[in-house]
Amino acid sequence: MTREQHLAWLDGLTDDELRIAETPPGELRSFVLVSYLKHVLTTREMSAEARLELLETLGKLLDARCAAALVAIRPASGVEVAMIQQALAAGPAALDLLGSFPVFGPLARLNSSLMEAIKIWWPDWLAVPRSKLN
Repeated sequence: MTREQHLAWLDGLTDDELRIAETPPGELRSFVLVSYLKHVLTTREMSAEARLELLETLGKLLDARCAAALVAIRPASGVEVAMIQQALAAGPAALDLLGSFPVFGPLARLNSSLMEAIKIWWPDWLAVPRSKLN
């Protein structure tokens, strides 16, 4: 894709889609994994030790900048869980796909709290003119 094609693609995105495209993939992946871990914590029987281990994993996924977004993220459900489990089963490279625009976008449509997390993580985004993002 040429630079001109890329800029045209960016110009065709909605504000939410542009936020996704401009958010670092590692942060997007973390938001998806938080959603999945919340699903696991709320739907599975487990020992207190296992629950603590999952909570510690949640803490490791987030830096101070996105910790506030953790509260906004709802547990994954249905199709989201199936998509995330397929990525987990496929290995580390597939996990990176969870933070890619083509995968995160549909997940965010299924779980709107993922988009809310981006808005919390990057509250001043709308103050940045689109021309500066290109």
